[in-house]
Amino acid sequence: MKNVCKIGLIGPLVLFGCFRPLGVKGQPVSVQDTLNLRNTASKEVGNRNVMLNASDATKPREVNIGLPGTTGGTEIMEDGLPVSYYFWPYMSYMNWRGGVSYKKSALMSLSESALLSGNVGYTLNSETRLGADRTEAHLDYTLNHFGSQKFDVGIAGKIAEGWYYSIGSFQNFDPGSNRLEFARYQDRTQIYKAALTHRWNEGRGEVSLLLKHADNIYIRDSKGPFIYVGDGSVRLMEGFDLGKDSYMPSDGLITYQDVVTGEIRTGNLHDMNHSHGNEIGLAGKYQSDDGGLLKYSLRYKRARSNWTSNGLAGLSYVDNETGYATPDGSPYEGNVQSRYSLYYRGAVSDILGTLEYNRSLAGHDLRIGLNQWHNRVEMKTMTSNWAHTVEANPQHLSYNGLSFWGFNTGAEYYDGRENKLSLYASDDWQIRKDLSLSYGIRLEYYHIDGHSPMNPTTDDRYNDRSEGFNLAKEGVKLTAFNYNWFNPIATAGLHYALSGSFGLTADYLFNRQHPRLEDFAGQDYANLAPVDVQLGRFGVYYRNGWVNLVSTLSYIRKTNYKSRSQFTANIDGVDETRTASINYDIATTGWTTDVVLTPFKGFQLHYLLTWQKPRYRNFDTTLTFSDGTPHDFSFSGRKVTGVSELLMEIDPSYSIDRWRFWLSFRYFSKQYINKPNTLYFNPRWETFGGIDYRLNSHISLSANVVNFLNQKGASGSIAAADLVTEPSMYRDYLMSGSFIRPFTTELSVKMNF
Repeated sequence: MKNVCKIGLIGPLVLFGCFRPLGVKGQPVSVQDTLNLRNTASKEVGNRNVMLNASDATKPREVNIGLPGTTGGTEIMEDGLPVSYYFWPYMSYMNWRGGVSYKKSALMSLSESALLSGNVGYTLNSETRLGADRTEAHLDYTLNHFGSQKFDVGIAGKIAEGWYYSIGSFQNFDPGSNRLEFARYQDRTQIYKAALTHRWNEGRGEVSLLLKHADNIYIRDSKGPFIYVGDGSVRLMEGFDLGKDSYMPSDGLITYQDVVTGEIRTGNLHDMNHSHGNEIGLAGKYQSDDGGLLKYSLRYKRARSNWTSNGLAGLSYVDNETGYATPDGSPYEGNVQSRYSLYYRGAVSDILGTLEYNRSLAGHDLRIGLNQWHNRVEMKTMTSNWAHTVEANPQHLSYNGLSFWGFNTGAEYYDGRENKLSLYASDDWQIRKDLSLSYGIRLEYYHIDGHSPMNPTTDDRYNDRSEGFNLAKEGVKLTAFNYNWFNPIATAGLHYALSGSFGLTADYLFNRQHPRLEDFAGQDYANLAPVDVQLGRFGVYYRNGWVNLVSTLSYIRKTNYKSRSQFTANIDGVDETRTASINYDIATTGWTTDVVLTPFKGFQLHYLLTWQKPRYRNFDTTLTFSDGTPHDFSFSGRKVTGVSELLMEIDPSYSIDRWRFWLSFRYFSKQYINKPNTLYFNPRWETFGGIDYRLNSHISLSANVVNFLNQKGASGSIAAADLVTEPSMYRDYLMSGSFIRPFTTELSVKMNF
């Protein structure tokens, strides 16, 4: 499973990233520091407010690099290893929320992410807070006016000479802004962490035993109806307050067919979205006499992932002879919201290990590392179609006497393993005082094997996903797969200071990836062609006492972009959804200017401007629905849906005495709804703001506002819009989609002792 969202769904996508010569906290640094590529600034990206997410308060926002967003969002690493081997199916937010249990969380650069994990995109790197000689206690309590409460507490200290401890607990009680009648909390997360640390040889040696338990119930349904005017704007549907009213029936029941046994079962969304995991790990380091630093990390995780995606499959008007009926059996006439539910159940086992050695030598900062990452997954995906009325707290509707139908037309199953044995190395070379070169390589030996119900050839059709598909069905067969591949990754960066305040910067990234287990989940055999990503950037930087500026030109291309997406067509008055495997390329050219101004004491303004042109390449496919009519798609050269061409981030802040006042604005230009680019949403703003007050050296208070412009932030897609080129039929069109977080006020207190 690659994409759970229906094709055309728009998310809170953000900009093109760039190198910025700033320190971790966004303060200007010297040109000499800028040229030293082993300093923090070159490995991390500051001023991105990655935890300010307008769509979801539980996870970091995705900093887009000119490609469509992913289901997994921003990758997260913890103590030198990924939080999850791969985001699918045990998502990172299920067992990581940041907070006081971590002494550091910073966004890694694109090159650093590629070298350390093989990831294409930015990665959030976090390090566990360990005990020290001085006992520490940290508390972060946050609540909002919708009734959400978050408790984050940690204690760390010394047990005996050379032995230290730290323990922490994260508790989230979030009912959501649009309360669901069948669930008390839309997000009820419990995470417990503990670490036992031993240090020796005057602190030069350190090893920690790390334990974690996570329990997560996450049932977010940020969807609702609204009216698409036709000129890119939307207006609210009378009787429905987008962002505050629930758009799910009150019983919260979903009927599905088990893809393994064929049994028909009914579950409650509360239980169907309950995931948990346990892990144990070792992490340590040793500083040698010659200045070399050896770091190592090992982790074993076992988890169960359960969650649902209740997608919007289409919205249409029906008469009382169509076959829809209310819960009491009366024929129904009116607007019908069709839903397409996917129920995912995964069992995951990870064994991850990383060993790394660093040393500075004669102008070179050298690094060599080894990854041995192993992942075992059994994954089941069941699909159902159903419908409800279009109103707040809607009623469930039956169709021809059925409450749920079309079972498993998009079902998936696989049981398999992935293994990555990777060697990586990098050198940051200070050639001269004004010239530095950074380069690195990652050589990844990648193994994958398992079995799934795929059709081995195009002539074989016994594993087609017809209604009622399951492994126990007569004729269904499992297909084995077993492959070994080589994935090379290379990075290079050059920085040249032409004067004390002006210089040039350039960098290049090549990243190759081969199919993952999820690519073998569908009915047709996986496309085995590699995915290649190439990114090149060239720019200039300028710095004086109050200006720090970087401006770059960029180009990125990703080949063989693989996705499994849902397409919807209205067949004989009923919305019908099909899942299709699609392969295409995406290319993006961009220009980014990033500047930090500090014109007077206490004031700072960060401004980021991005212009980009993401386009589909080699995007042609055919899809056939139950009426037997083939629909041809050709979207090559079209603008990528859900990605703005112009983006801005504006972040002013002012500090005086014990007070700090800050704002954050994000601008997104027009975003296309459908791939023919005939329908679009107008530009929008995402806004945040806050006031921080430091009561004393131990206690600070904050009052924050999310979406203070109170924009509804509607986004989404129109059923079958990817098949239509004439936009006039969508004027004053009732549709449904997603929304960003509504106007929200938050209060928090932080205590550090």
